[in-house]
Amino acid sequence: MQAFSLGLYADFQGFNPLQSFSDLQLTLIFIPVAALCCWGVYQLLKRKWHKEYLEIEQNKSKISDIGKLEDEIFLER
Repeated sequence: MQAFSLGLYADFQGFNPLQSFSDLQLTLIFIPVAALCCWGVYQLLKRKWHKEYLEIEQNKSKISDIGKLEDEIFLER
């Protein structure tokens, strides 16, 4: 919230540090930043989904468990 307030204050005062850059320069600056953000989100989601997948696989019944009581299956694991 403070960054937003500071941005509004700077805009009302006429202070715009990005005004001196051309569109091409800004594009070249922000492409690596955007790529890094995408990679970071990918890594976070990959970890989260991998953990959930492992939990589901551990709790899944196996073919060899057919016909056994739940207590027997629990004791084997």
